[in-house]
Amino acid sequence: MPGWRIGALSALGLALIAGSLGVKAMATGAVLRDQARFDAEVIARLQAQGFTATREHRYADISRVHAQRGNCRVLVQEASRVNEFDAVYRLKARSYGPLRYRYRGAWRAPPSEAMLQAESFVQRLSARLGIFVPISVPVAIAGSPGCNLDAIDFGPLELSMRRL
Repeated sequence: MPGWRIGALSALGLALIAGSLGVKAMATGAVLRDQARFDAEVIARLQAQGFTATREHRYADISRVHAQRGNCRVLVQEASRVNEFDAVYRLKARSYGPLRYRYRGAWRAPPSEAMLQAESFVQRLSARLGIFVPISVPVAIAGSPGCNLDAIDFGPLELSMRRL
């Protein structure tokens, strides 16, 4: 084999290894769910409809939005881990009223755990590669008896990722 071919193949191999390491380095960057951004979007939507709204921050990625307009009190919580925490959501909602779930802009039962995990995995992997794609997540919502939850515009609520 001529020397120039060996050199070219070596250079190509080195470029592939360097490119691979670059992608791996980007893919290992730490990313988190942007819970504060999600809550800010919920608060902005409710405030635009005359509600006063506050964020109750609990742990690293757990928070709730409490809102009130007249005799209507609303509790909103991102519920991407619904299968794991449904009982907790229902317990927290008891003082408001029945708990319902919104997903992809409609009142419905949350999707399967497998679907939520698959979407979350793709979102996290994309974010590690620098592609930040928001995904629809189930939202746990409870309202007091003075609320018509169907009349409140929650819009499509999506969860984004952010780098550490």
